[in-house]
Parts: sequence; structure tokens; C-alpha cells
Amino acid sequence: AGFNAGDGFRYFNIPNSRNPAIINITSTSNYQDPGLWIFQVDGESVENHGCTSNSGLVLSPRSGIELGGTEIFIGGPCYKPDDQIVCRFNKTIEADAVYVSAELAYCITPPLYVVGRISVELSLDGGATFNYTGTFRSIYDIDLRQEVFTFYF
Repeated sequence: AGFNAGDGFRYFNIPNSRNPAIINITSTSNYQDPGLWIFQVDGESVENHGCTSNSGLVLSPRSGIELGGTEIFIGGPCYKPDDQIVCRFNKTIEADAVYVSAELAYCITPPLYVVGRISVELSLDGGATFNYTGTFRSIYDIDLRQEVFTFYF
């Protein structure tokens, strides 16, 4: 049991796969939720992303427009319903995040006014400390230019 990308290279096996102990799969997890296994599959490798105490964030999507409004789902830390979750972009711009589950929160990007790779930091204590980090790519939205149409009758 696990995930196979189908290309012969990218895969992840759940512990006890191909073993009689796999019968216990409903009581194990990589996300502290028995029976639930979550993998990140949008990169070059299949990543096993259970909530962890390390400082890395898993962002989805990993890019959005510089004018803000992108809903970013954030995995990595193990969340509690009473956590005061705050996202900080580019070391200066803060936005409140929303608890979704023990494995997931999200925040909406504020206007960033910069294009390129920027840091994303996460706080679980209302912004007192930012112990988790990731990278987000802010892109220029070329579709914002006003279209001009000419109609001929």
C-alpha cells in the first residue's frame, strides 16, 4: 500500500506494505489521524507529509498573484483548534490563518507588491514567534490588463 506515480520512479510505500501487518493500516497514519495517509504529489518526488515538529511548511499552491487573494493551504505543523495561527509574508506582511484540521490550515495572501520568491512564516501563538518557514512565488498577473474590443456592425 502507498502511492505510485506510475512512472516507475516516484513512489512511497506505507510501512508494513507487502507484509501481513498491513492489516493494521486503519490504526496507523502519517498525519495523526488513524487510517489517513497524505502525500504531496505535485513535485519531482512523492513526499510523505504527515504533520511534524520540524520547521518546514508544505504550501499549496506554491505560487499566486502579487495582488493577493490566493488561498494557500498550509501543512507541516500539527495544529490544535485553539492555535492562533498567523501567516507572515516577506518578513513584514501578516495575515490571519484559519484552522481546518490537525493537519491543515489556510490563509489568504494579502497584497504583496513584489514579484518573485518570498518567505512565508507561520506562527501558532498569535504572531509572538514564527517557527515554521516555507517559500511562496509571487507572480505578476498579466491577465489584469484591460482588454479593448472593437465591434464592427
